[in-house]
Amino acid sequence: MYDVIIIGAGSAGLAALREVKKRTDNFLMINHGPYGTTCARVGCMPSKAFIEAA
Repeated sequence: MYDVIIIGAGSAGLAALREVKKRTDNFLMINHGPYGTTCARVGCMPSKAFIEAA
């Protein structure tokens, strides 16, 4: 049994993790794929860099 279950490890999930760790170590984080935001890894930020370089 867990005190908290966090679904997703994007911006909101990682922010929730920081808050949960202040209160308990009994939590579960469920994530499909790598940790971090889609925007920073493969979304708008890399796209802007490619468009600028073109």
